[in-house]
Amino acid sequence: MKTQPSAQSLNAYVASKIDLPQEIVFELFKKFIANTYILLPQFDGYNDDPETLKMTIHSLKGIAKNLFLDTLGTMCEAFETDLNTLTFEQKTQRLYELKKETLRTVDKMRGELPE
Repeated sequence: MKTQPSAQSLNAYVASKIDLPQEIVFELFKKFIANTYILLPQFDGYNDDPETLKMTIHSLKGIAKNLFLDTLGTMCEAFETDLNTLTFEQKTQRLYELKKETLRTVDKMRGELPE
């Protein structure tokens, strides 16, 4: 079982895992943060295009797993798997939970959460 690194060492940890310089990892984090604030808030469960939502969740899952953000990656994977069988209320709840975890992850990446 992988353990999540402290906020202070997250960039260095990921850089060592994927064998990239920290500068490149930082750029990946910046893209992740930008996508988090631009793409995910567009979905609310009401008039979402199912294919667009599925592609967005799939992309977020890939980024999260590649950056060793295990909780977020697992949530995205479960959401993606269940997407076609969820009721409106369940989909809305999952979107809320995913947005909340994504923002928590962003805060942790920025070093704003305690260890």
